[in-house]
Amino acid sequence: MIIGQNQKRTKMHYRKVIHMGNVGALALIGLAAGCTVGPNYKRPDLPAPSAWNEAQQSGIDATRTDLARWWTAFNDPLLDSLVERAVRSNLDLRVAEARIREARPTRAAVAAGA
Repeated sequence: MIIGQNQKRTKMHYRKVIHMGNVGALALIGLAAGCTVGPNYKRPDLPAPSAWNEAQQSGIDATRTDLARWWTAFNDPLLDSLVERAVRSNLDLRVAEARIREARPTRAAVAAGA
């Protein structure tokens, strides 16, 4: 009785594997067929401009802005205070700033040849 159940499970497992293989093969054929073009395909002639000109849209300022304080463009005092509080309480930034302050004199001494 146990042998019959094991054989049944094995047959069911192989059927599932074969079924999944068939589904995968059909999916692969479908994808490959989607990449083909017809026999009378003609590549369209798309002339590229010799120079690119950006179209100026209304309401967009194309001038360079200071990215170090980009959030100030929103003119939101709450956002400003949140960012300032985050910068003050961020220990990683404090450590990085301290390391930079420590490294500046060393760099200056090396640059001076001392």
